Amino acid sequence: MTINKNYIIDIIENTKKLFIDNKNISKKEIQNIKRNFCKKYNIKNIPNDHQIYNYCIRNNIGDYNILKYFITKPTKTVSGVATISVMTSPYLCPHGKCLPCPGGPKSKYQSPQSYLGKEPATMRAIQNNYDPYLQVYSRLKQLYLNGHDISKCELVIMGGTFSSRPNYYQEWFIKRSIEAMNNFNINIPKERKQISLLKLSDVLINNEKSNIRNIHTTFETRPDYIDLLKIKKFLNFGGTKIEIGVQSVFDEILLFIKRGHDVSSIIRANKLLRDYGFNVGFHMMLGLHNGNFDKEIEEYKILYNDPNFKPDYLKIYPTLVIDDTELYDLWKKKLYKPISNEDGIKILSKIKSNLPKWTKLQRIQRDIPAFQIIDGIKKSNIRELVK
Repeated sequence: MTINKNYIIDIIENTKKLFIDNKNISKKEIQNIKRNFCKKYNIKNIPNDHQIYNYCIRNNIGDYNILKYFITKPTKTVSGVATISVMTSPYLCPHGKCLPCPGGPKSKYQSPQSYLGKEPATMRAIQNNYDPYLQVYSRLKQLYLNGHDISKCELVIMGGTFSSRPNYYQEWFIKRSIEAMNNFNINIPKERKQISLLKLSDVLINNEKSNIRNIHTTFETRPDYIDLLKIKKFLNFGGTKIEIGVQSVFDEILLFIKRGHDVSSIIRANKLLRDYGFNVGFHMMLGLHNGNFDKEIEEYKILYNDPNFKPDYLKIYPTLVIDDTELYDLWKKKLYKPISNEDGIKILSKIKSNLPKWTKLQRIQRDIPAFQIIDGIKKSNIRELVK
């Protein structure tokens, strides 16, 4: 699409006038400015914010105080840190498969365990053949072109139990992820075939002075795959945060979903990680109590009253009925009933209102598209409704 330079200049100048008068401009006001000048210049299709921002950057029009209003999805880096999520290749979970767990390398989706291939991070991984370098490079480029500051990043390793992968794979994956940050240049194509002779330790040291610095590395794993040796490995990889798949703090529920570990494993892993200075996040599943809503509420009271738990941050995943899972078979036999949208809003509202203020609740819904959910909470804006 060819963009009229005078059109852009008028938009930036009028946004500047609004900024001087108000300093708090809404997206609606920006859209009105764009629409008005489209009429003036006889432009049929209104340019999106991404196009305007990139045109201004390339042609040195405007300053950041004005251009920030054309950044796409500004909340992505509102904390000053860009989250770079990368996905490991499909790999069997060491204990087998949980009752509600979809996907996996042996499923019809042939995806990483507990993913279906349609989540944003998974699609990016598939497009890049699960190559960590290409995944990081692609995400950095996408954020940069949308106007985000990528000078500080948090690398989040997703895709299953990372600490169960072979040692060579773990080291290679981290090394190539950080190298993508060290080598990133928007004017140079992806450099997958660039051979690196550096050791991981050298790559991490180089990143300390890189234009794009990785200030956090987060690993997802299981509580029964945490021990001193694995923790020291996480530290050598630059790890700062660990997310463990807790799912429930009741042994009977862990047994029911075939989780493969008990509550004592969670307590032991949590203590070890804190002893070594990690920030610890818990993944919890809502809806495992088969309609017993009092138990759902009680679980989160235990989570923050019992000193054995008290995670620094939390991700709540409603239990969803997905095909190609054992839970789906139970649902068909009417032996399991998931939480509905309406009940989910009520329960999550109660849980959220009782969480300590120091707890960061990172998410309360999966990235799984609604069309893949057979039953359960399908609302993608569930957090808004809960609020």
